[in-house]
Amino acid sequence: MSTPITPSPIMIQNARSRGAHACLAALAACAAVGAAHGETITWTGDGGDTSWHNADNWDLDRVPEAGDEVVVPDMTPDITVTYTGGSTSITRLTCAESLAISGASATLTAETNSTVGDALTLSAGTLDGAGDVTVSGTLTWAGGTMSGSGATVANGPAEISGGTKNIQNGRTLELNAATTWSGMSDLDTRNSPASMIINNGDLDIQDDVHLDFTTGERLVFTNTGTLTKSGGVGVAAIEAVVNNGGSMEVDSGTLSLEGGGSSPGSFSGTGTLEFDGVQVMTLEAASTVTVANVLFDGGTTDILGTYDLSGSTTTVSGGTATYRPGASVGVVGDLSITSGSIEFSSGAEINVTSITISGGTLRGSDTVTSAGPLLWTGGTMSGETVTESDPGVTVADDSAEISGITKNIQNGRTLELNAATTWSGVSDLDTRNSPASTIINNGDLDIQDDVHLDFTSGERPVFTNNGTLTKSGGVSEAVFEGSVTNNGVMVVESGTLDLDFELANFSSLTLTGGTYIVHTTLKFRDAEIVTNAATVVLDGPAAEIVDHFDGDALAGFDTNDAAGSFTITNGRDLTTPVPFSNAGDVVASAGSTFSATGDYIQTSGSTTVDAGTLASTGQVDIQGGSLGGDGTVDAPVTSAGRVHPGLSAGLLNGTSTFDQAGAGELDIEIGGPSAGDTYDVLTVDGVVTLAGALNVTLIGGYEPPAAASYDILTAASISGEFDSVSLPTLADGNCWDVDHGAETVSLTVFSPASITQEPTDEEVCEGAAVAFTVTADGFPAPTYQWRKDGQDLPGETGSSLTIDPVSVEDAGLYDVVVTNECDSVTSLSVTLTVNTSPTITQEPTDATICEGDPIILSIAADGSPAPTYQWRHDGQELTGETGSSLTIDPVSVEDAGSYDVVVTNDCDSVTSTAATLTVIPITAGDFDCNGTVNLDDHEVFAGCLLGPLASLAPGCELGDFDGDGDVDLGDFAAFQAAFGG
Repeated sequence: MSTPITPSPIMIQNARSRGAHACLAALAACAAVGAAHGETITWTGDGGDTSWHNADNWDLDRVPEAGDEVVVPDMTPDITVTYTGGSTSITRLTCAESLAISGASATLTAETNSTVGDALTLSAGTLDGAGDVTVSGTLTWAGGTMSGSGATVANGPAEISGGTKNIQNGRTLELNAATTWSGMSDLDTRNSPASMIINNGDLDIQDDVHLDFTTGERLVFTNTGTLTKSGGVGVAAIEAVVNNGGSMEVDSGTLSLEGGGSSPGSFSGTGTLEFDGVQVMTLEAASTVTVANVLFDGGTTDILGTYDLSGSTTTVSGGTATYRPGASVGVVGDLSITSGSIEFSSGAEINVTSITISGGTLRGSDTVTSAGPLLWTGGTMSGETVTESDPGVTVADDSAEISGITKNIQNGRTLELNAATTWSGVSDLDTRNSPASTIINNGDLDIQDDVHLDFTSGERPVFTNNGTLTKSGGVSEAVFEGSVTNNGVMVVESGTLDLDFELANFSSLTLTGGTYIVHTTLKFRDAEIVTNAATVVLDGPAAEIVDHFDGDALAGFDTNDAAGSFTITNGRDLTTPVPFSNAGDVVASAGSTFSATGDYIQTSGSTTVDAGTLASTGQVDIQGGSLGGDGTVDAPVTSAGRVHPGLSAGLLNGTSTFDQAGAGELDIEIGGPSAGDTYDVLTVDGVVTLAGALNVTLIGGYEPPAAASYDILTAASISGEFDSVSLPTLADGNCWDVDHGAETVSLTVFSPASITQEPTDEEVCEGAAVAFTVTADGFPAPTYQWRKDGQDLPGETGSSLTIDPVSVEDAGLYDVVVTNECDSVTSLSVTLTVNTSPTITQEPTDATICEGDPIILSIAADGSPAPTYQWRHDGQELTGETGSSLTIDPVSVEDAGSYDVVVTNDCDSVTSTAATLTVIPITAGDFDCNGTVNLDDHEVFAGCLLGPLASLAPGCELGDFDGDGDVDLGDFAAFQAAFGG
């Protein structure tokens, strides 16, 4: 390989200086010739046209000759001098007007620095010479050749178009203003020394042009301004050595850089930047690449600057692209590799949108992380070199697909799969060289065919599974020829998964770590599992684990370690050749039988029979941990651990004896009324001996109703009882009853006693009968105890209390205590009131009274409630006379007679004895009202007779016989007559 040309701007300046020295030498030669031949020849335009070749247009009446200094002065109007044929080598051209060179045979050579003040057009022929030609106006280059060691300097606009053009033999084209390059225009470079194009302005490539390299030394293209590919949907190719110190923008199609170079500038745009050819392109530390799409198609590209293609694509289809240490790599975009090589060794983490590898090589020391899908159908992932200490990582954070025939991962490369990955097709993944390459699965890796992880040379690969690996397809073998570590889950659903070299999880006859779910065949070297400390599931009658000679790996299986979980299911039976010890988890599920030859001993962990069977030719000795499930234990069971029938909830069947020791526990879950369906049942065909604890739990929000009963253990016979019982609290005050029967242990829900109808206060008469009644609920039916004044009444234990007859001593406060197994409740306290019949304690008495005087008759009586009274006169009730006394004021003769009282209360009535009232009528002279006028009356009359005559003295009314208002002598005769009566 030749040394690539990577000139810098300084090299370009030196090259220009070398051109200047060559020009000075030419001028010296011209001076010597001019002394003999050269003259200054000036344009006059007298020839009537603008042809260079018309002698009449020149002041010497000849056309310019070799060695002449040619002057075209400023003309009015402006003209364009046309050079159309022949070959002229002049010393210098000073042209104030425009110059057009055309004609295939036309060659104009300027040996010293020349100027064109207006436009220069080259459409055919050749502009040659060691001198610089500086154009102040527009440079139009539509065809022809620029040659020689001089430079064409466009200080004004430039237009490059037309068909094929050539720049050769060290010629420099310097563009200092706006330049357009249009048409399907090729610019060919050839011969030596290398020609140069320098863009210091704005170069707009408007079509799919081609800057060719044909022979000799490559042209050097230096851009210190702005180059824009604005048009053309195809490829604009630059086969020159490119030094981009300015900016290159690709907005349409592809700009292909095919000659190498060194660039500290920028590359941007919405199109595609292609690196091609066989040379070396160095993107220096100051460079930036932000173009939408980058295509590496040939040559060598070294990236030391900034590379950020967020939302864009990077494609490698040939050549080598290397991201060197110190490069600032943002997002690479969608990375596609079909051929060639791309190396990320920047020292930073590389982020890509997606990765597609169908050929070529992805290498380097960096970690390359794909946020999107990874598609790997061919090609190689490799470390930087065979001795690289950090050989790089490819990380797939999204889905990945591995397919195709052959792929390689080598030189220590790591492939990390973090999401769903499919590996399909009869697909080989080859590994070689050192250090060992690594594949890490942290996601879900689905092996859909009989793939092969090959080992060719160097160190064997390392495969680490931290996620789930599933062999879902392929009826033969998927072979891993490296060291495999399983920290996650391996599922073998179809054919054989052959870990051909080493399973790091297996050592000293012990399988440790990871999960293995086997439906068909898992094979690994020297497989002889005596102790399991991993998670193993044998699913289906054909599920097997074998060694590399297809021998049964479980032929000596006798221990399940505390870290181990071992499950057989769906008809997969297993018989251990010797007694079996379990300290982890063992599951016999779905029609499968786990059989131990000898005792099955469990020191911790769990054994679950889930529609399966646990069998033993000895006994099942549960020294610790738990035994449970919905299935059958076909052996005598001794338990100092925990037995839990069902799987929330269910039925555990035993065909032999069950002996629960003092340290043992029976766990029962109740979630409904159906035995073995919604609540746990342990059934034993033989003898059960009980001790230890019973623990009952409610599940599923179930609340057992009152009177519900659950037969949680049935056997041929049961002896002993649980030492302790833990029962859940029930709602509504309900309580449990545990019944240790001869063949059944049952749990019944009792409801507490409650009073639904309280007794009521009673009021009765002494001697009558009274009954207090209470109504109560509860399960079982409650008992009663009646109380009087807080003291139990012996024998009164019914729902009612009767007293017959009632005595006064029975009065008081009564209640009843209602009791069953859940609770006691006391009724309201009620009052018994005992009333008594009325009795007369003081009878009314006879009385004699003078007419006109007042009289009070009285009676006194007792009784409860207090009695009422009704006075009667000669047997007739006296209206309104209902008090304990009767007052008559004044008494008349008609009031005389018999008086009695009817005394009444709620209990009875009683009539008093009759009292006689005698009324003495009023008689004149009968002052003492004794019915006769006698001596006693005489003294009163005498007293009244002696009284004052003016008026009747008080108390003397009966002495006024004649009614004259005074007792006098006129009344005396009447008194004497009455006295004699």
